[in-house]
Amino acid sequence: MGWWNTIFGGKKKSPRRLEQSLAANGSLDDGFFTSMNPPFMGRGFPSPDGRYVVGWAVTGNSQSAGEAPNLVLWARETDELVQQRTLIRPGRATVSNTGLIAAEDWLSDQELSGRFVVLSKTGDLVIDHRLGANIFVSGISPNGRYAFCQTAGHVKKYVDGGTVFFFDLDTGSLLFRKELHKQWPKSYRIDEKKGQLIAKYEDGSQVRIAPDEVDQVGRDADDLWAVCTQAEELLEQKSQDLLRLSEVEEAINRLRAATLLHPRVDAQSNRVLGQVLEALGRQADALIAWDAALAIDPKIGVKRKAEALRKRLGLPPAGAGGTVPAPETHSETPSD
Repeated sequence: MGWWNTIFGGKKKSPRRLEQSLAANGSLDDGFFTSMNPPFMGRGFPSPDGRYVVGWAVTGNSQSAGEAPNLVLWARETDELVQQRTLIRPGRATVSNTGLIAAEDWLSDQELSGRFVVLSKTGDLVIDHRLGANIFVSGISPNGRYAFCQTAGHVKKYVDGGTVFFFDLDTGSLLFRKELHKQWPKSYRIDEKKGQLIAKYEDGSQVRIAPDEVDQVGRDADDLWAVCTQAEELLEQKSQDLLRLSEVEEAINRLRAATLLHPRVDAQSNRVLGQVLEALGRQADALIAWDAALAIDPKIGVKRKAEALRKRLGLPPAGAGGTVPAPETHSETPSD
């Protein structure tokens, strides 16, 4: 099931009995759901236990949306559609073992916007959240306690862009929103016992995002990305502000010390730190940072710069036994 793999990161197959032997009135086959009475055809997604199937009919654009139901909930045990709703432009949906539906309404195809809704088994709106960006992915926990959605777009360019939203369905409230900078998770998983959203990354690492702390480690990692982005913008300016670069260097070092770094974040932040230190004239420190980045990711893009700097410092090529001079210190020695 491709949808499950996209949302929760694990390759799961629908129960064979669900695919082949839904009641005669309906069927789920290779991600497509059909119902004979009332007639319906669209994409389909089963609950983890197979008791429910949510179906949605994708419309071409917002103008083509009609009055006919385009979001349905099928109860396998009773062989009936227990819910039929009409959204403007349904894009994706998931369903819990309790029959709660989490659905994306992509709204107008003429603008960046979205609507994330969660519906109870009886059709009551539990969550109705409008967004100023397109929805990229969403999901609901197996027992229907929590749901989430992540928007597309860059966090700095669009309202609500590049942000993950986490909802408590018992209270019908938004627990938190978390802006994502350069690090977009590969997938998400919900820990219902702890009420946390777990973000999984390409390198295999995971970050727990909690409602109260909003996971300080994850927050610091995102802040580190933001500071590195600011540093790169400063470095691109013709007239470089050395005072601001010094402040950025301090911020990078502080966040690196406070953050449990993923390898990709570690390498990229060392790369940027080296560029900042080089601009500040601290060549030995810059080489140390670049060597650290290259040790993690040899293709990080600073190998030639590091070798050129090594030559300027009078050091042999990397791997030839040369040592980098001790980092430069900037504290004053008290006078006797």
